[in-house]
Amino acid sequence: FPGESGYIERVELANFMCHRRLTIPLGPSLNFIVGHNGSGKSAILTGITVCLGGKATVTQRASNLRSLIREGETSGSVTVWLSNRGADAYEPDKYGEVIRVERKLNRDGSSAYRIRGSRSDKVISDRRIDLTRILDHLNIQVDNPLSILSQDASRAFLQSSSPEDKYRFFLRGTQLGQLESEYAHIAERAITAGAALERKREVLPALQSQVREAELRLRDMEQARELVGRMDALKKELAWSHVAVTEEQAKLAVKEVTEAGKKVPLYERKLQEQNASIIEAKQELDNMEQEMETMRAEDEPSDQRLEAMDRTFDERKAMLEKLKQHEREMNHRIRTLRRDDEAVKDRLKETRERLDNEGLEAKREVDRLTQEVKEADHRLRQILELKATEAQRRVERIKEEVRGREGRAQGHRQRQQQLLADAELNRRIMADLEAQTKNTLLAYGPGMPGLMQAIQRETRWHRPPIGPFGLHMRVRESKWMEVLESLVGQATGDFLVEDHHDQALLISLIRQQGGVNRSKVIVSGRDLFDYSQGEPDRRFLTTLRALEFTDEHVKRQFINAFRIETCILIDSRQEADRVMRSGPGGNPPKNVRRCVTLQGYEVGGGAKGRSTMALSLYHGAPRLRESQKAGGERRIGTRREETRRAIDLATTEAREAENAAYEQDSLAKEARADQVHLEQDQERAEEARDEGQRQHRELESRLEGAKEALKEGARQTLEQKIQVLEQEQEKVRKEMSMIKGQFSSVADQRVDLEDGMARLNKEIHQIREERRARAQRWTQIRNQISKSLSEIDKMNEGKIRYETQLATERARVGNAEEKERALRLEQTRATELANEFCARVPVNKDPETLDREVQALERRLEEAEEGFGCTLAEARAKLRDRAQVYEAAREEVAGLGEDLRLLKRSMASRRIRLERFKEFISRRAQLNFQ
Repeated sequence: FPGESGYIERVELANFMCHRRLTIPLGPSLNFIVGHNGSGKSAILTGITVCLGGKATVTQRASNLRSLIREGETSGSVTVWLSNRGADAYEPDKYGEVIRVERKLNRDGSSAYRIRGSRSDKVISDRRIDLTRILDHLNIQVDNPLSILSQDASRAFLQSSSPEDKYRFFLRGTQLGQLESEYAHIAERAITAGAALERKREVLPALQSQVREAELRLRDMEQARELVGRMDALKKELAWSHVAVTEEQAKLAVKEVTEAGKKVPLYERKLQEQNASIIEAKQELDNMEQEMETMRAEDEPSDQRLEAMDRTFDERKAMLEKLKQHEREMNHRIRTLRRDDEAVKDRLKETRERLDNEGLEAKREVDRLTQEVKEADHRLRQILELKATEAQRRVERIKEEVRGREGRAQGHRQRQQQLLADAELNRRIMADLEAQTKNTLLAYGPGMPGLMQAIQRETRWHRPPIGPFGLHMRVRESKWMEVLESLVGQATGDFLVEDHHDQALLISLIRQQGGVNRSKVIVSGRDLFDYSQGEPDRRFLTTLRALEFTDEHVKRQFINAFRIETCILIDSRQEADRVMRSGPGGNPPKNVRRCVTLQGYEVGGGAKGRSTMALSLYHGAPRLRESQKAGGERRIGTRREETRRAIDLATTEAREAENAAYEQDSLAKEARADQVHLEQDQERAEEARDEGQRQHRELESRLEGAKEALKEGARQTLEQKIQVLEQEQEKVRKEMSMIKGQFSSVADQRVDLEDGMARLNKEIHQIREERRARAQRWTQIRNQISKSLSEIDKMNEGKIRYETQLATERARVGNAEEKERALRLEQTRATELANEFCARVPVNKDPETLDREVQALERRLEEAEEGFGCTLAEARAKLRDRAQVYEAAREEVAGLGEDLRLLKRSMASRRIRLERFKEFISRRAQLNFQ
C-alpha cells in the first residue's frame, strides 16, 4: 500500500462547519471514524467531497458553499493530501509523492483551488481543469455513489429507489456505463473515418478527369490543324458579337429612358397635389385658430355679464327674502292687532260690566295687568333669544354643509383621477397581455424568444437544455390556474441542464440576451425516480395531479423543488380544515404536507391547532401552457371590463363632483343670504325689543293707573279707562287698515321681483348653456387642431418623400440618357473595329461563350504546339501513367471501405459481448445475494 497512489493520507479542516481546526490522518486501507452525534463526523466526508470538486448540494448538508463556513467566520478551507507514489503516480516530477489539494471558501459564496506538491508550499496550479485531470488519473469519482455515499442518499437508496435506479447505480459504480460511453466514442470515430473515406472518394473523379484530359490532349495533337480554321471563324463571330451586345444595350437604354421619363410627371403632379393639400390644411388650421380667438374674445364679456347677472340675482333674491320677511311680519302684526282688537272688545265689555263692581274689578285688573307684564317680559326674552339662536344655527349649519360638500367634491375629483389612472394602467396591462397571448414566450420575459433562438443556434451543447419549464406543463382544470401559478409559477421560466459546461454556456446566453425574468439554470442528472410512495390517497387532488407534464424530467424537478405530490387542493376553507384534521390523532392525512384552497388560502392543521395564511395570488401574464391563451383572453377581458368600469365610475365621480360643486355654490349663496337675514333678524330683534319695551312701559303705566284706580275706587277712573280702551281700539283698527294697504303694495313688489328673477334666471341659464356649447366647441376645435397638425406633419413627410422620389427619378432619367449616349458611342467604336477586322458575319452566341471557346482553342493549340516537340509514343506513355495513378487510388478507397466495414462488424460483436457480460454480472449478483 505505501507504494500505491490515489488514497487519502490526511484531511485538514479549518473553520469548516463545526470544526475550528481539525487534522485527520488516514491509512491506506479501511478507516473508521467514530464519535457522538453532532461531533462532526459527517463534516469530514463533506469536506472531502467539497475539496475534490463536489457541490454543496451533493453533500445534502448545505444549499451553498457559504453555509459550510463556521458560524462567525468570514472564510474556511479544506485540504486533502493524496498519495502520489508508485508506477501510477500523476506527474511525479512536478508534484512529488503527495498532491495537496486545498479549497478555500469565502462568505460571499466564492471559492478558490490551490494545488501543491510535497516538495514545497508553492502553488503549482489553481485551475479546476487540473484538479479534474488528477482525479481522472487517480480514478477518484466524488460523484460516484460507490466512492462517496452520504447518509441521506444511502437511506433514500435503500428505502425508495426502484430496481431501475439500483441498476443505473450499479452501472455507474462498476464503470460499465463509462465503457458504453467509450464504445459510443468509437462509433463516432467510425463515422468520422467514413466521412474521410467519402472525401477520398470525392477525389477519384478529379483523377479520372486528369486521365480524360490526357486523352483529349493526345487527340488534340492529332487534330491541331483543324483547330486553326475553327478559331479564326470564332474570332470573327466574337468581334461582331460585341457589336450585337452594344446594339441590344443601346435599345434597352432607350427603353429605360422612356420608362424613367414616364414617372417624372406623375411625381410632379403628386407633389403639386401635396402642396395644395398642405396649403388647404394650413388655411383650415388658421380658420380654427381664428375661431378660437373669437370665442376667447366672446368669453370675456360673457363672463363679466354672467358675473354681473349673478350679483343682480343674489341682490334680488335678498330683496325677495326681505319682502317675504316683511309680509310675514305684516301678517304677524295683523294677527296680533286682531287679537288686540278682540282683547280690547272683551276688556271694554268687561269694564262696562264691572263698572258697578269697581273695587273688586279694579283689583282683578291690577292682578291681570301684573301678570301680563310678567308674560310680556318672558315673551320678549324668548323672542330675542330664539330668533338669534335659530338664525345663527342655520348659518353655521349651512357653512358646515358647504365644507362637507367641498370635501365630497374634492373626494370625487381625487377618485376620478385615481380611476382614470387605473384605466390607463389597465390599458397598458391589456397591451402587454395581448402581446403575450400572440407570443407565449413573452410571459417569461421580453428576451425569452431571442434566448430560445440562440439556444437552437448554439451547437456546443453536451446535451440540449430543457426549458423554460412552463412550456412542458399545462393545467388540467382552468379554475386552479391562478393558485397553481402562485404555487409553482416562479419556476416556470427555469432551465435544466446535465453538466456545468452546459450551465455556464446557457448562463452566458441569458446574460447576452437580457430581458429574461429571473430564469435559473439547474444542473441535475436526468434521473426518473419513483415518487409514488410519497403521494397521498387518490381521492385528493394534489398539485402534481392538477398539472400535466410533457417532460418527465421537468416533473421530477418540480417534485424535488416544491414537493408538489404532497400539496393537496380543496375548493373551500371549511372542507380544508376538516381534511387537515382527518388523519390519525387529528393530524393531516398520510403524505399531506400542505393544503391550498381555491380562494388562495393555505390551511394548516393538526392536533396542536390550525392556521390559515393567504397566498399572494398571481395576476400577471399566464405562464402555464394550456392556460396561456384562455387565461390571457380571460385576463384581457377582465382588464377591459375593469377599464370600462373605471371610466364609467370616473364619469360618475366627475358628475358627482360637478353636482357637489354646484350644490356647494348654491349653499354658499344661501349662507350669504342667511347671513344677511341674520343681520336683518338682529335688526328686527332690536326693533321687537324696542316695541316690547314700549309695550312693557305701557303695561306698567296701565298697571300704575289700575293701582291708582284701585286706591281711589272712583267710577270716574273706569269711565276714563273705557274711553282709553275705545281710543286704543280705534288706533288698532287704523293700524290694521294701514298694514293691509301696505301688504297689497308689498305683494305686488314681490310678484314683480319674482317675475324679474325668473327672467334673469332663464337668461343666466341661457348664457351658461351658450358657454357650455362654446366650451364643447372649443374642445372640438382643439382636437381638430391636434388632428390637423398631425395630418400636416404627415403631409410634409409625404411632400419630402415625393420630392426625394422626384429627384431620384430625374437623376435616373439623366443617368439613363448619359448611359444611352455612352452606349451609342461604344456601339459606333465597336462597329468600326469589327469592320476593320472582317465583314459582318452572323452571331449565334454571346461574347462570353465565344471568348471562352476561343481561349479554350488557344490553350489547346498552345498545348498541341508544346506537344509537337515530343513523339506520339511519349504522349501515350503519359496517358498510361495517369491511368495507373487513378487505378491505385480507386483500389485504396476500396480497401479503406472494407476496413471500416470490418470495424463496424467488430463493434457490433463487442456490444453483444458487453450486453452478455452485463447479463452475466447481474445473474452472478443475484446468486451471491440470494
